Amino acid sequence: MVIFPFKQYKYLVKYLKDLPESRLGDFSAGRFPNLELFVKVDTSVEDKDCLILGTIAPPDEQLLAFLLLAHTLKKEGASKVSVILPYLAYARQDKEKKGESLAAACVGALMRSSYISEIITIDLHSHKAESLFSIPIYDLSPAKLFAKEIKKLKLKNPTFVAPDEGAMERTRKVIEEYGGEVEIAFMKKERTPGGISSILYGQVSKNVVVIDDILDTGGTLVECSRVLKSAGAKNIYIFVTHGQFSGSSWKQLFNLNVKKIYCTDSIPTVYSLNLKEIEVISVGPLLIEYSHHLKKIRKEIKRVYREAKKVEIAEPEEPLL
Repeated sequence: MVIFPFKQYKYLVKYLKDLPESRLGDFSAGRFPNLELFVKVDTSVEDKDCLILGTIAPPDEQLLAFLLLAHTLKKEGASKVSVILPYLAYARQDKEKKGESLAAACVGALMRSSYISEIITIDLHSHKAESLFSIPIYDLSPAKLFAKEIKKLKLKNPTFVAPDEGAMERTRKVIEEYGGEVEIAFMKKERTPGGISSILYGQVSKNVVVIDDILDTGGTLVECSRVLKSAGAKNIYIFVTHGQFSGSSWKQLFNLNVKKIYCTDSIPTVYSLNLKEIEVISVGPLLIEYSHHLKKIRKEIKRVYREAKKVEIAEPEEPLL
């Protein structure tokens, strides 16, 4: 398998070394004088499985460069083009609204037309997004990584909280990996006389663990933490898979009893924050797990193929007339 990493994701390449017959491929992206984007592949890929590691997140040129690379690999004879997108951008645009674009479906169509066979991602936003992309998606869960870090905290009687109904499933996955008896609560947005408010369902202890997939501006988590603080939570620990950290509103979290935010490095810019209140968790172990899984599959396919070659095919009997 020939791996083509975009430069901002090269820190994850070392976790893919166990992929079957893996080696690095070379490519470059640039612009013509008229500013049109182009991609050039400098590695022979004929009859090879290829894997692109990178992002389609803004700026928008990253999406086009990604698609051009995939299309070029297929044009140059690649037998299959798979992609690892640790954070699958545009997946949140999965709701149909009159007059508005449905980006998840549009980006999925672009990927299919660029000959992308499958997507490997981490903590996909929703099942609806998966159906809209219309390409096989292998969704790697960070639950085991989160549970490992939560255990290190040695919290007494922690309550696990889903900040909205959409986060319930991933919260339960973390609890399963954490083990033991824990309390669970969740937030739900409801219309009240004062407008739309987040209502807490369940009781919380003084130690609270909040699980979510994305921290963008932090609006949902700020509202959640405000309610939890009012309900008596003294120590709040937030675990998110994808840290975008847009703007500065999310910094209010540290005034609402949030002691630390744990975030994976699915988006590399998390390393530029350099805040002691933010702990980065590598997604490397998930990629290693995927590599070993793929290796086993390839090994089994070869075994079946060898066994099939050994089978002697009997001559068909003459039909009885």
